[in-house]
Amino acid sequence: MFTAAALSSRIFVSEKLCYAVYLSIIKYAINND
Repeated sequence: MFTAAALSSRIFVSEKLCYAVYLSIIKYAINND
């Protein structure tokens, strides 16, 4: 049970991290247009 919760939270954190990187790449592309 604990490992499942840890795994889901880790996936949630990595998804938010990927989303933040994705947004920063978009902002970078817009600023350099």
